[in-house]
Amino acid sequence: MPTEKNMIEEQLNEIKNFGKSINPTYVLNLIINNNNNLQLESGRLPFNLFYINKKNKGLGYVFSINGECSFNSSNYPTFSRDIVKNLQIAFKNIKKKQPKYLLFCRDLEGMNTLLYVKDNDIYVYRIIQKEEYLLSEYFEKFRGQRRWYMPAF
Repeated sequence: MPTEKNMIEEQLNEIKNFGKSINPTYVLNLIINNNNNLQLESGRLPFNLFYINKKNKGLGYVFSINGECSFNSSNYPTFSRDIVKNLQIAFKNIKKKQPKYLLFCRDLEGMNTLLYVKDNDIYVYRIIQKEEYLLSEYFEKFRGQRRWYMPAF
């Protein structure tokens, strides 16, 4: 029977294997503070690792929640076919912008949004809809709608 230590070592080996063929993209984790502001998630691991090839296909994902490694897989963690179908397009569209940073906030529509920083502005890219907004415009348009804010688990 595998011990917790063995499972952690196995996960670390999987992560190392992702990194042998391609460099990860560090994606900083954000949380919503008082429903008004985004802030950097605190903890030992305030970031995710996305392994994306030159064709913008995601090869692997390592997610951390509350500073702890919680998920690593070659699949983007969602049940939505539309998100999976449009993810490569999202990466391509965001990469074209040459962002300074990639950000992720699981509080905003779950896995349907990726955020990025360009020219000191934060943009929200909605994966299924293939739409992007300045963060302030996104909040104005979607605040109060049923799924715009999903509290973290």
